[in-house]
Amino acid sequence: MIFDIIQTKSGKYDAEFEIKDKNCEPLGSISFKGGDLKKGTFTIHFKDKTYHMSETVMEKNDEVVLFPYTILADDKETATLYQTEQVEEQATFYKLHTDNHVYSLYSTHFGKRDTALNLYDEEKQIAQLEFDYEVDGEYKYTYHVYGLDQDDVAISSIFFCMYYYILHDYLPGDEAPRIRNYSNKVNEWLYSKYNPHFISHITQGTR
Repeated sequence: MIFDIIQTKSGKYDAEFEIKDKNCEPLGSISFKGGDLKKGTFTIHFKDKTYHMSETVMEKNDEVVLFPYTILADDKETATLYQTEQVEEQATFYKLHTDNHVYSLYSTHFGKRDTALNLYDEEKQIAQLEFDYEVDGEYKYTYHVYGLDQDDVAISSIFFCMYYYILHDYLPGDEAPRIRNYSNKVNEWLYSKYNPHFISHITQGTR
């Protein structure tokens, strides 16, 4: 499964994206309404379903919960998404809770514009997400998704891409992208989640 999420509009407080497969055929679309803070609401049309993703309030006794979002499908809560911490390593990562799974996303940074987002179902990697951006009077992002050929992997990847966008790439006003710095200890832990051969396995059909 290979597809792209392509930003087509980057307004001061809104954005639009197209979802296209590797042959540039449309799979869906995304619209976003935001504000001054790193908050906003997404409407995601993917295949034959519509999802609404927006900020919420959530507490958990067993782990840190930061910037929680809830996801609705057919006006029913279908998933929750938030940033959390691996206390021992002092590293942040992201979790998505659905009815059947708990997915985790780990970001591995190799430079200012070179980042791999590694999506896991427990200890099994199921997708790798990458992004780039162009500057032509405004920042526009393209997210590249390489994952197992399963619908739940596809939609989970979309949720994570948009969540990463709101936390790190959304630029209300004239902000510039933030450079994220990590300690060597944290980087080592995050690098352990990165498989340099994952994308080639997906493109060659060996996964």
